[in-house]
Amino acid sequence: MTSVAELDRATVGDLVFVVDQKRLAALAGCEASVAIVPAELAAAAHAEHGLPTIGVADPYLAIAAVLEKFYPLAPATHGVHAGAFVAETAVLGDGVVVAAGAVIDTGANVGDRTEVGAGTYVGPDVVIGADCLLHQNVTVYPGTTIGSRALLHAGAVIGADGFGFARAAEEHMKIPQVGGVRIGDDVEIGANTCVDRGTLSDTVVGSGTKIDNLVQIGHNCLIGSNCTICALCGLSGSTVLEDGVVMGGNVGTAGHQVIGAGSMVAAKSGVHGDVSAGSVIAGMPHLDVRVWRRVVGALAKLPELLRRVRRIERRLDEPHEE
Repeated sequence: MTSVAELDRATVGDLVFVVDQKRLAALAGCEASVAIVPAELAAAAHAEHGLPTIGVADPYLAIAAVLEKFYPLAPATHGVHAGAFVAETAVLGDGVVVAAGAVIDTGANVGDRTEVGAGTYVGPDVVIGADCLLHQNVTVYPGTTIGSRALLHAGAVIGADGFGFARAAEEHMKIPQVGGVRIGDDVEIGANTCVDRGTLSDTVVGSGTKIDNLVQIGHNCLIGSNCTICALCGLSGSTVLEDGVVMGGNVGTAGHQVIGAGSMVAAKSGVHGDVSAGSVIAGMPHLDVRVWRRVVGALAKLPELLRRVRRIERRLDEPHEE
């Protein structure tokens, strides 16, 4: 095998993936040399299309493993670039890379083999664990702690002030945000995502959680381990996500809500109250997904229902002989 390709672009020497029955037909005429397919489809795929197949329990896990082998990360050049600034009191572990234009401020501590990209700012007394990768132009404010093997994409901002104000007559009085941010191990934070510092205590992102691009995490949010938060979500202050919560794109929370462990929130939902563990919800305001489907199914019938009601009203308004 020489490379990995999409089904419709593969040529001789390529490896392709089929993740479900729906895509199996796309193997017809495919020029790839081998296909990775779900184990239960392997025999049928080979019989129907004559293509050598490898059956696996989970094609997505196989994709991840294969792509890592075919496209390994380029080894970084170790050391501190001459165009970077590292404060005298900062501590860098073994094998740390600091790219051009990056700043490691006073008292910061960067763990072994961590890479700090061009233009990235690591604030005073920030602690970053080992084997992390901070891409270009990441900003990490003071009071932030990041665990090991974290991945922060370009433009992420960690530890900016939470959005807290008190109303004084006709003016807004800023409430100082003196908490911090704690990020666990193996966390990924997408491009241009913001995680605000807490007002008094810390905003927390648990180990193994994956956050997409353009997400807003408000102050004092507590996000558990192994959560998934898709793009354009907005979590208002003090939202709690227990372990394993999955949020589709563009979900919003009203704040001070608890979303129970293992819950799933459909895209574009608005969460305005606590959610029990293991729930599947959708809609704005959120409903149990089974109720939401019935509501959505009924929407298309509303125009005809309205016409029928108006006809009935007209008949009721007509004069009747006694």
